[in-house]
Amino acid sequence: MNLIYDEEQEGPDETSPGLPAPLPKGERVIWRGRPSGLSLAVRAFHIRFVTAYFIIAGAWAEANLSATGAATGDAVGAFIRSLAAGAMVVGLLTGIAYLMAGAAIFTVTNKRVFLRYGAGIRKYVNIPFAHVAGVRIGRYGKGYGDLVFETGDEATPPYLHLWPFVRPLSFRNPQPMLRSLPNVDDAAKALSTAMTANAPDLVHAGREADAEADDRKPEPTIAPVPAE
Repeated sequence: MNLIYDEEQEGPDETSPGLPAPLPKGERVIWRGRPSGLSLAVRAFHIRFVTAYFIIAGAWAEANLSATGAATGDAVGAFIRSLAAGAMVVGLLTGIAYLMAGAAIFTVTNKRVFLRYGAGIRKYVNIPFAHVAGVRIGRYGKGYGDLVFETGDEATPPYLHLWPFVRPLSFRNPQPMLRSLPNVDDAAKALSTAMTANAPDLVHAGREADAEADDRKPEPTIAPVPAE
């Protein structure tokens, strides 16, 4: 079974949240979760950088006006206008992030992973364990993190179709991603348990990859998470 990507204008009637159809006999859900809206806003929409940009732009405009002899009120007004514009942009981006997070559901079964996402157009990605070449985990404090799937599968959906639930800048080989999970370790343990039962060779390879990552330390990596 290849990776399956379905795009529905209205979305099917889900018999179970996050699943486009009933699971086959013998398959069961072992974990289900959603991304954090605030974390998605910070990490996918980069609202911290957007905020910093408008603050710097406002300060620059104020300094330039002051240097040219403009009235203090005009200089301060330019700074305030920049902050107001920034607040509107950040508010819009944050609102979109929360809509996307609310529409997304990630599901791990004992045989595969499903991603459901899309606030306007509902989309599904089905990742059978047989097509998972590795899983990387990234943590960024307070239990939040990402799980990135290396599939090496030509049937993987295009980068823009997966965004924001895709590894950043993986344009040539898009890697689906359970992004901004508020309980990434719970998801990782569930995934590890399922893959230990269904893909033990991959789990063994993941432990070796994890040991090598400890020496490099560029980012926490597993393929997949070792079971406890």
